[in-house]
Amino acid sequence: MKLQTTLLHLMLFALTCCELNAQQVTSNKISVFADTVLTPGKQALSLISLDSTGQAIQLLLSGRETEPLLLLKSRFNKSNKDFRLGIVDFETWDIEQNRIIVALLEHIPDRPAKTGKIAGSDIEQLVAKGNVETVLKQLVATGDELAIILQARYLRVSALRMQGTIDAGTFYKINARISSAILEFYTD
Repeated sequence: MKLQTTLLHLMLFALTCCELNAQQVTSNKISVFADTVLTPGKQALSLISLDSTGQAIQLLLSGRETEPLLLLKSRFNKSNKDFRLGIVDFETWDIEQNRIIVALLEHIPDRPAKTGKIAGSDIEQLVAKGNVETVLKQLVATGDELAIILQARYLRVSALRMQGTIDAGTFYKINARISSAILEFYTD
């Protein structure tokens, strides 16, 4: 009896520790927003820019139950499942992920205004040197929706490249498209 009670206490302690750890860090990509209080809309934008679209959808669903968000969640889950099962190729999946993100941005409250072109910046030099990730972080800090979409795509493709899911040619092709979009939309 004493052994069962001790085991039960140990199990409860372990579960409590796991729950606290899960609350502190939900993913290795997501930083904790403890220092600042963000609105659900700004939190969702941050999650999307970190390629955590599923968590952004869940966050927005927790605030209000709307049919479009439920449909987006269903599309997101189906798209990921089809890609994991090999039903769709990478290009099709990537396009669908971008479409879902664009549709999700429509449902985010208190979105920041678009910034447009950034004059006098060193974006061109950074992109030419291959520092796309640095440029994207700077642009996301302004709250621009296109930058959020581009960073989510960049992180998604980088993660898949690290996993070996996509080949180097595909990675460099998409990286070039992202760089081209940055130069097109954010430089004079």
